[in-house]
Amino acid sequence: MTEVTSEEPKVKSLAKAYEGLKKEVETQKKKAERDFAEYKKQADREMDEYRIDMERRISDLQQALKEASAVAFDTTDVRA
Repeated sequence: MTEVTSEEPKVKSLAKAYEGLKKEVETQKKKAERDFAEYKKQADREMDEYRIDMERRISDLQQALKEASAVAFDTTDVRA
C-alpha cells in the first residue's frame, strides 16, 4: 500500500501549474514569431521602397549632371 503524503497534492498542483505555464509560453512564442515575421516583412518592404527611391534619385542626379555638363561644353567661354 502506498502512503499518501501531504506533499502529493502540492506536486500535482505544481505539475498542473507548470503545464499551464508551458502552454502559455508556447502561445506567446508563436505570437512573437508571427509578430516578428510581420515586422520583418514590413521592414523588407520599406527597405525595398527606400532602395528604389534612392536609385531613382541617383538616376535623376546623373541625368541632371549629364545635361549640365552638355550645356557647359556647348557654351562659349566669354571671359574678358
